[in-house]
Amino acid sequence: MSNASLNVFQTSYRRAIELSKVAGIVWLLQATHDMRKYQAKKERLRALPTGTIGRSIAGLLDENQLDLIPRFESHDLKHVLLGYGMTPEDEIRMQAFLLGNGNHSLACLLFLSFGLLMPEIWPALRAEFRKGRNTASISHLTLENAAHRSVWELRLELDIQVV
Repeated sequence: MSNASLNVFQTSYRRAIELSKVAGIVWLLQATHDMRKYQAKKERLRALPTGTIGRSIAGLLDENQLDLIPRFESHDLKHVLLGYGMTPEDEIRMQAFLLGNGNHSLACLLFLSFGLLMPEIWPALRAEFRKGRNTASISHLTLENAAHRSVWELRLELDIQVV
């Protein structure tokens, strides 16, 4: 949904989601961990061949001026593999997919709950949930076991369609 078609509430709500993510969760995790380790890991990912999961994660993080976040490396992997951006809508859409795919974690449910006040995306959330249910489980994927894999080949193997 383009920002031009959003009302003041919708625009403000999306900004609040983004702020809570960056200034809340991300800040807390970065403040409680030694980030040098994660910065070095991002540099190693950046050095991987083009087209790999790891290089694509580093590129996505660079594009969004973000760093790896402790305990969320596999989350970034899912953004790349599933083709979701890092906007509030894409974040919530990805959580709907993951819930359908079997992720019943508290974090997934909390992020998805932001969608409750976004009725304009409810049809998309239902579609993403169904897509997750119809996709092979991706819960086993971690940055460590997938960084060197080709994005294209892994999508093909798991029959993941990215639009």
